[in-house]
Amino acid sequence: LLEGRWRDPMIGRDLLSGLACVAATHGSVALAYRLYLARGATQIDALHPHGLAPLRGVLPTLANVLHPAALLVPFGVMFVLVLMRALLRRPWPSTLAAAGLIAGFSLLLNGLHPAGLVLALMMIGVGARWGMLALVAVGFFTVNLVLVPAVADPALWWTRISWLGWGPVVALAVYGYRVATPRPGAVRARSD
Repeated sequence: LLEGRWRDPMIGRDLLSGLACVAATHGSVALAYRLYLARGATQIDALHPHGLAPLRGVLPTLANVLHPAALLVPFGVMFVLVLMRALLRRPWPSTLAAAGLIAGFSLLLNGLHPAGLVLALMMIGVGARWGMLALVAVGFFTVNLVLVPAVADPALWWTRISWLGWGPVVALAVYGYRVATPRPGAVRARSD
């Protein structure tokens, strides 16, 4: 990506990997919350720190789409991964140490909140496996999931504004898919 090879399949792979990990993580957390509510709980403490941006209009929605946490958190996670790798010089011990540090930081920041802890550990796994671009994709997709919730009901007045927040996510997912998959005729079978 830094060399300007925008159509490299690894870029698409990293974008799609980040999206898949966020979808799996947030889907499992949503399922756990749904089961928790089905058991008779009256409320849950969800991770929506800035409320529903689309209710405030177009500019707050765009501000949340471009939220600084989408870059700062992935860079922080990657810094911890690289630091632990430099100190411990072995892949698995350094990844486990980074996971311990990030999980501890998540516990200090969010308290004993399972969703925050699962997201922090997922980010360590993504950063260790796929690298920085996948981590930035995770940050961007997570910010859009949390701060700009999508609404499918066209009767609500703020539905189109919420789609404004999801447009870039869908565009990156489509771009990642197009770049990661070979076009017909691009890969030719060898005939001996």
